Amino acid sequence: METLAESDNLKNLVLITILGSLSEYAYYAISYGVPRILNEGYCSKAVTLLQSCEFDKSVLFDLGVVSLSEPLGALIAVITVDIIGRRKTFFIAEVIFLVSTTAVYFCGGYAYLMGFVSITRAAAAAVVFGGYLLMGEYFPTSVRSFVIAILTTASRCTGILGIFSAQYVYNHSPRLMLALVQVAMVLCFVCSSLLKRETMGAVIQ
Repeated sequence: METLAESDNLKNLVLITILGSLSEYAYYAISYGVPRILNEGYCSKAVTLLQSCEFDKSVLFDLGVVSLSEPLGALIAVITVDIIGRRKTFFIAEVIFLVSTTAVYFCGGYAYLMGFVSITRAAAAAVVFGGYLLMGEYFPTSVRSFVIAILTTASRCTGILGIFSAQYVYNHSPRLMLALVQVAMVLCFVCSSLLKRETMGAVIQ
């Protein structure tokens, strides 16, 4: 624990925990929100809880197609972290997430929504992957399991909040839900920028 007490390590622990947990919030909010966006139509007005239970089964195939973007996003991140570096990869993923969620604000057609929510989920999966990668590489073996446990616990809590946002905040305002995930990703971007050490090619202790 003396290792974590060092100022730089404590700062990095806080930053990566915030980054990882908020990206998990955004991931779950988008993942659970996408079926509603595609099923109800994003440009429709706020719906009641009863209406949200009325699901068009024809959307299920499209949801499967959208879900394929997640492993693709994670795979691209796995490749690019060793080419352009960890920090640049996650910077790019965070910016893509913000741009794609902004595009969803506009009332395009069904294919338009399918495309941008797929990009959003791919970017979210990449950023979530980044939190665990950075936590594993920033800290030595003696405390690695402990700090990953901290990140996992925080991420599960924010994931629950993300599901809540998709189910209840969406009922009030779909745009409010999108705004919340964008705020979360902006904070992820800030935390990423405050992490000064690039771990690509570094020797892990």
